[in-house]
This record gives sequence, C-alpha cells and structure tokens, in this order.
Amino acid sequence: MGGFLGLIAAHRGPKIAERQRLRFVELYMAAADAAGLPSYGPFRVALRSHVEFGSEVATQNSHATTDAEPHPRLSHGGASLADGRVYHADARAGYRIARRD
Repeated sequence: MGGFLGLIAAHRGPKIAERQRLRFVELYMAAADAAGLPSYGPFRVALRSHVEFGSEVATQNSHATTDAEPHPRLSHGGASLADGRVYHADARAGYRIARRD
C-alpha cells in the first residue's frame, strides 16, 4: 500500500483545515462505536490519542510545500510537529500534546 512514504504522499496538497481534522476524529470515533470496538476507558483514550496524533500529522503534511516539511520529527522524547508542539508517549494516557518552550 505504499508504506510510510505512501501515507505521507497521500496527504500532500489538500490543505486540511482544523475543522476538517476535528470532524475526521469525530467520525473515526463514531465508526469505532458502530464497529463495536471496546468502550473501556484506557482503550478509548489510546485510540483517540492515536487518531488525534495521526490527524495532526496529516494536517501538517497537507500544508507542506517542500520535502523537508512533511511528517513529524520523531525522537525518543516524542514527535515534534512543525509548529513546535510535541506529542509525548504516556503508558496510561496514550499521547499528550505540549507546546515546546
């Protein structure tokens, strides 16, 4: 299916707006309900965190104009997005977002 680079390429150009990103997350979570995925709290937190992170990356990639801009910079401490926000892994709460100071 193209792997990671194919996924990045698929999101280049459409200029995803924040309201579209939020709607995607809302629909994804509704689809999880409709599919009967577990409603157990920690599972839902992890699922939503994954979808939020992925949709942030897709939004970032959709606005990239050069090959240096797309996808987050990954490191041991988390994933840095272009605007300086960082997602940190948390074993109990999935990912959390923070502004890098």
